[in-house]
Amino acid sequence: AQLVIYANIAAGLVVLPGGIRRNLEQHLPFLASERLLMAATTAGGDRQELHEAIRRHSHAATARIREGADNDLVERLAADPLFAGVDLAAAVTVEGLEGRAAAQVDEFLDGPVSEALAACPNRVAASDLRV
Repeated sequence: AQLVIYANIAAGLVVLPGGIRRNLEQHLPFLASERLLMAATTAGGDRQELHEAIRRHSHAATARIREGADNDLVERLAADPLFAGVDLAAAVTVEGLEGRAAAQVDEFLDGPVSEALAACPNRVAASDLRV
């Protein structure tokens, strides 16, 4: 029954590229914070000081976002002397952020999901849901 409900809900899902792009732009600097830390550390910065600066600036940027403003984390870091000489733009990119996600999904679909579907081929079908 739960799978029927989920299938009914999932059948109506719509991908909105503009919304995805906006959310990614808004949150990408936070997702890249480890890269920012590593880039600044590689440039000779003190890891503890850099970590604290990223934390402080992240909290301030989050407060702005909650008020409806854009994420200004990268601009804040660029103005901070601790990040002088660090290529912040190179660190704040989407490339590589997905990690093993695609491979993990493929492994899950090819493994447990395929096995579960193969075990009951006649029981998987679309159904009308009445609530």
